[in-house]
Amino acid sequence: MVGISYQPELVTVERLLERVRSCEWALELPSFQRTYVWDNEDIIELIESVVRGLPIGIFMLWEVKDNPDPFALRILPSFMIGGQTNRRLLIVDGQQRLVSLLLLASDWILKIGPYEIRRGPISLNTQKLTLELGSKGAPLSRAIAAKLGWTDELERLKHEYKPFERLIDVVEKLLKYELSLFILRTEEEGPDALEEMAELFIRANRAGQRISNVELMLSYAAGVLDPELSKIMREWYDKLQKICPSLEIQPIIRYGFGVGLGLKQREIDQVERFKAAVDKLKGQKNIFGKSIITSSLQESLPYLESAIKIINEIIGCSATDFIPSQLSLVPIAAFLRTKAIRSSSELKKNEKEEILCWLILTNFHGYYSTSTSTKLQEDIELISETTWDSFPFNELLRNIEQKKKGATKIERRDLEKGIEEDITKRPGRPYMFLLYTLLCLNDATDWVGARISVLPSNRLHKHHIFPREYLFPKGHSSKLNEDAIKIASGLGNITLINPELDSEIGSTKPIDYLGRKVPIDELKRHFIPEDAELWN
Repeated sequence: MVGISYQPELVTVERLLERVRSCEWALELPSFQRTYVWDNEDIIELIESVVRGLPIGIFMLWEVKDNPDPFALRILPSFMIGGQTNRRLLIVDGQQRLVSLLLLASDWILKIGPYEIRRGPISLNTQKLTLELGSKGAPLSRAIAAKLGWTDELERLKHEYKPFERLIDVVEKLLKYELSLFILRTEEEGPDALEEMAELFIRANRAGQRISNVELMLSYAAGVLDPELSKIMREWYDKLQKICPSLEIQPIIRYGFGVGLGLKQREIDQVERFKAAVDKLKGQKNIFGKSIITSSLQESLPYLESAIKIINEIIGCSATDFIPSQLSLVPIAAFLRTKAIRSSSELKKNEKEEILCWLILTNFHGYYSTSTSTKLQEDIELISETTWDSFPFNELLRNIEQKKKGATKIERRDLEKGIEEDITKRPGRPYMFLLYTLLCLNDATDWVGARISVLPSNRLHKHHIFPREYLFPKGHSSKLNEDAIKIASGLGNITLINPELDSEIGSTKPIDYLGRKVPIDELKRHFIPEDAELWN
């Protein structure tokens, strides 16, 4: 066991930003960390907590002098000016929060290694003192840069946004907020130290609501168990993220080790069993003298790539970003592998339709959200252990029916529940995926001429047809119950449109923009009634 020491440190947001800007601190993501997954709503909640002075948790940073993790990625905000790097700090815990704070000061764009991260913009409504998605209000990011003296537009902002004092007050609260850091140091910085940090990451996040035990354990496995394995997984993870930016590590490992290497999903669930199984495979060679792990992963993972591409072709190019459960890609990839299918042109029309129907059903009903390993293993075995002429849709439906009664169809009452569900939040993702799919299949555009099916997810904003500000005027929201607020963001009041147009529309009443800013033929494609009397 590697000795670990730590030093607690309180650092204001302002000091953190200045250290990163000058390169005094080089913040990096170790290979066992997952990708940045927070959306704009998450960032808004974080900013609100900081402004109110609420605790946002501790941050664990591992200070290193050598290079214990060759696959660590440097975080590069756009506000950096360069300079001598005095301290390299790998983020063990707190990545989502730290990256969000850096985005806030970086005009909503930064890089993690070669990968660009964009969010926002998020602005401040200085009249209501609320944070809003879009650029209609006072620009928080520009105000922070001006307050820190990075730009000379403080006076211009003072004249443009009233009352200016409110904007500055919020900015000062953000900058003065103290972050609780634990600076970790290890006696040595080799593979054992990296393993200790990965295990610390697992322990720190085991209770986290968004990271499952499997994701934690697999982050540990991909980053620690073997340099060769780490290299393969990193290469494929990077490659697949180019076609699915929100892709996480779990489906890659579940598929690569469960389908490619034949491990049981329950083996993958348990850290020690998984480690033992991989250690056993590490020494095995195939008939040509090549590593079983390397050859099997390199042979099987291209079919996961094909599954992502085919789903994006069948629905739209951002389908796998909207999909609630990326694990549903695993059985599809397993089927493609059994048939050696790499392109959608090799699938029959009815197969594409059945794959689409199965994908919608499993994601809408959250099929893999419980008893994940059991259900996934049964579906993998059903697909892999029999030679199928076409996609085994009916057989997979029988698996669903046995495990989750009623989940083989979507009824009217299921859709009606979406009216009272905030589909902009994570629990409402099944409805958002369904909405995205229907808009793509309906050949809808973003209201400025581009088809939704060809746009990346960061070019689609969740638009409230009846703006919340219109439904709930200032001073009324506190009197409304939670159900009423959910309906405002429910299935009947949300669509996907161009970000700039969404910001421009703002709180405009539907009667004043539908039919004027939106072509009439687009209304039907977005499931909006053409009767103007219903817009008021």
